Amino acid sequence: MGWDVSTRGTHQLDVSGLEVLAQDLSQRLQANVVYGVFDKFYFDWDGFWREPSYEYWIFGRVEFSGAKKTLMLCDEFYAYHIVYSKYGELAYELPVFRDYDRQQLKDSIGSVCYELRDKDSGEDYATIYNDVFDDWYDHYGPRWFCFCACFTSQQYGGLYEWDEVYNTSMYEFRKNVRDFYKKIGGTEVYYLADQGRLQHLACEYYNMDDLRREIKEYMEEGLLNVSSFMKKKELLSSDEGVLGFFDDFDDLI
Repeated sequence: MGWDVSTRGTHQLDVSGLEVLAQDLSQRLQANVVYGVFDKFYFDWDGFWREPSYEYWIFGRVEFSGAKKTLMLCDEFYAYHIVYSKYGELAYELPVFRDYDRQQLKDSIGSVCYELRDKDSGEDYATIYNDVFDDWYDHYGPRWFCFCACFTSQQYGGLYEWDEVYNTSMYEFRKNVRDFYKKIGGTEVYYLADQGRLQHLACEYYNMDDLRREIKEYMEEGLLNVSSFMKKKELLSSDEGVLGFFDDFDDLI
C-alpha cells in the first residue's frame, strides 16, 4: 500500500448539532445535504446486543436552490452519545462493549465526529471534529513521497526525483485545498503521511490543540512551513528529514 497525503485543518463550522451543521454546510458548499446516521451499531440505547441494519437512518434534508450536488452527513458518535447520556461512566462497564467501543465512547465525550460524503457516488468528502476538518476530497495524485520531493534538491529517499511535474501539481493541490478551507472558515492545514510510524497523527481523533501538541512532540524539527519555504524556494537536501508540513497559504495570491 502506498503512502498518501492526509490534509487536516481548522474550520469554523457550527457543530452544535447534526441539523445545524447540515444547514451550515449546505450554505457554505452550495449543496443539498441529507443528514442522519448509518446504522452499524450492534447495541441498542439500553446497552443490549442488537443486529445492525447497515442502512442509513435519514433524519432530514436541507435544500440549496439550484444545487447540482447532494451530500450525506452522518453522526458517527450518535449511539455513544445516547448511551453515555443514559448511563454516564457506567457505560464503560456494559457487557456488550468491546475495547473498541470503550475507546469510541471515551473519544465521543465532549466531542463530535461527522462523516461527509457524496450521496450518489459514496465518495468521501471529509471527517469533521470539534475544530478539525479532515479533507478527503482534495487528493494529491502523485502521493506522499512525490509531495516531499517538491521541496528537495535531490532524489527523495532514492525513490523520486524532483521535477516540474511534481512542483506544478503541488501548487494546484495547495490552491484547491486553500479554496476549499476558505469555504468552511479554515485558515491553516497540516499535510501528514497516512502510513508509517506517525500515521496516528493523520487518522486519530484530535481537537486542534491536541493535534498541534502531538505534532510538536513527535516531529520536533521535522515540520516544514510550506508558505515560508515557497517565499525563499531554497530546496532542502534529501536527508534533512521532513516528517510533515504546515500550510497557512500566506504565499498564495
